[in-house]
This record gives sequence, structure tokens and C-alpha cells, in this order.
Amino acid sequence: MVKNGHDQSGTQRWRCNKCKKSFQLEYKYNACKRGIKELIIEQTLNSSGVGDIGRNIKINKNTVVAVLKKTLKTNPFFLTKTACQVFDNLDVEIRFSGEMDEFWSFVQKKSNQRWTWYAIERRSGCILAWHNRKRIDKDFLVLWDLLKVFDIDKYHTDNWGSYSKYIPPKNTEWERKTLGK
Repeated sequence: MVKNGHDQSGTQRWRCNKCKKSFQLEYKYNACKRGIKELIIEQTLNSSGVGDIGRNIKINKNTVVAVLKKTLKTNPFFLTKTACQVFDNLDVEIRFSGEMDEFWSFVQKKSNQRWTWYAIERRSGCILAWHNRKRIDKDFLVLWDLLKVFDIDKYHTDNWGSYSKYIPPKNTEWERKTLGK
């Protein structure tokens, strides 16, 4: 590595002698730092809202949304109906243990809530399906339909009414969420 001048804000730039790429070691904005994208995904899976994540990491909420959209579209572990059909043709038995939850944010005012329902594979943490809308049964059923392509043995959820109405009790394990305990 050799020094390669400064950018407009005065930050030192570096250049790799082998690949000839120019880069910075220190970034002014938190969104550019290493590990931020992974931290956004981790906080999302732990039920943090977009605004909460932005405040915690000290980045703009629009950056959080952009990372989530890009990651959800390109997640290499995201299994589609076609992928499941390929596994069926190979006579491979796949058993999933799903975890379902929801988190909310709002658009312009808190009374205009938007909920993200999501399901992850419990062991791998891979996102199986998600749906954005409201916290009503109709929107849960959209997520439920998306999960039908997977052979899920057991669902781990909190005790929200939609889960108890539609998931058969033999396939459900309720998990009590306790804050601060």
C-alpha cells in the first residue's frame, strides 16, 4: 500500500500496488464503515425498526432501507419455490424450523404504521419470506401463503393472535418475550 493523495475533505487515500485500486482506511460516514450492513441485518432480525437502527448506528434511515432492500433481493440463502422443487426432484428431505415475528415503523406520522412480517429459518438465520403492510390477519395470511412451499416442522413465535389462530398448535412453540429481564 502506498499513499495516494487526499480526497476533498482532506482524508488520506491509499492505493494497493498489486490491484491498483484506490481506497480510504477511515470513513467520515458510518454507513461506509466495515460491518455496518451486517449490523443492520442483525438488528432487523432482532425486531428493531428502521428508525431505531438508524439512530443506534448513527446513519440515515434511508440508508437502512436501501441496505435491507438490496440484501433481501440478493440473499444467496433465500429459497424460492423453484429451488424447493429442485430439492423435491433430488429426493432430499429438508426440514425447516421457522421463527416468525413482526416489527413496525411509520410513514410521516406514528398513526400511519407499517408492519413487516417476516419468517427466518431458525438454525441458519436465513430469511424465508417477508411481507410489508399492517398488523392484521389478512396480512399475516400473505406471509403464511409464502411459507407453504417450505416443509416447516415447528414455528417459533410470540403469542400474537394471528399466530394462534392460523398455525396448528402441534406445530407451534410460543416464546414469551420479556423486555429487560
